[in-house]
Amino acid sequence: LQHSVSRANCNKIIMLFTDGGEERAQEIFHKYNEDKKVRVFTFSVGQHNYDKGPIQWMACENKGYYYEIPSIGAIRINTQ
Repeated sequence: LQHSVSRANCNKIIMLFTDGGEERAQEIFHKYNEDKKVRVFTFSVGQHNYDKGPIQWMACENKGYYYEIPSIGAIRINTQ
């Protein structure tokens, strides 16, 4: 998450769009975002049968929000 890019340096966010589950979220975020400097917004796209808990955890534990988007076509509507 460290790059030499000119920016305002106000806030850092990650927007994660996924159609699948995640099993290693806690391990990764404890290692790379322990101080919570990067906010994480997660978007579950489509209908699934996986456990949404880890995707929700990523957002909630990293000062973000979790959204469910019913289809790929609804992404634009839900992110504006």
